Amino acid sequence: MLHKAEEDYIKFIFEASSNHKTYLSLKEIASYFSYTEQSVNEMIKKLDKKGYVSYIPYQGVKLLKKGKNEAIRMIRSHRIWEVFLEKYLGYSWEEVHKEAEHLEHAGSEKMIEKMYAFIGKPKTCQHGNPIPSYDEPFESNAYQTLFDLEEGMFFKVLQVKDNYELLYFLKSQNIQIGDDLEIIKKYPALSQIEIMHQNNTMFMSDKIAQMIQGKTHD
Repeated sequence: MLHKAEEDYIKFIFEASSNHKTYLSLKEIASYFSYTEQSVNEMIKKLDKKGYVSYIPYQGVKLLKKGKNEAIRMIRSHRIWEVFLEKYLGYSWEEVHKEAEHLEHAGSEKMIEKMYAFIGKPKTCQHGNPIPSYDEPFESNAYQTLFDLEEGMFFKVLQVKDNYELLYFLKSQNIQIGDDLEIIKKYPALSQIEIMHQNNTMFMSDKIAQMIQGKTHD
């Protein structure tokens, strides 16, 4: 039986390692949770002892199969709750993430599976992030970020990070999943890019652009 804090660690390690990093440093984990490296070290040792992670001092942490399965279960639960909250309870797309952070720890696997069927077994949540099915191996989408593009390129938004401030900003700019953007100009010294969206130009920080994923097109 895992505690909520242990589940949060496992989920974060999985998501932070999705860029093909083999090991995650204790410093990276501590920075995300705003904990001391000592407290992170103690938690990682507990998870190592339970068989969820492998920890090598001075090298870092990686999830074992048991840990990956738990992380996928958590991600599935989180994204199913997000869809349910918006579709049936009227939550906005920026509100659902915080609620789902709590609800992903609640309910049996049987209940989550029934809810998944009830909402129609969607492939993604409303933020474009894939929902792990019960029938196929789970793979994250290998999309480019808006930040990666060069000036003059066209981009279709397919996925955005689960971040309240990001989602609120995108909603305020009427940017949604499936929308097309054009990179007008990049300003590296200012850490900003200028984009065209629905015939309107706007500025966006590099940090925001790194949290928006999709594909280029002509």
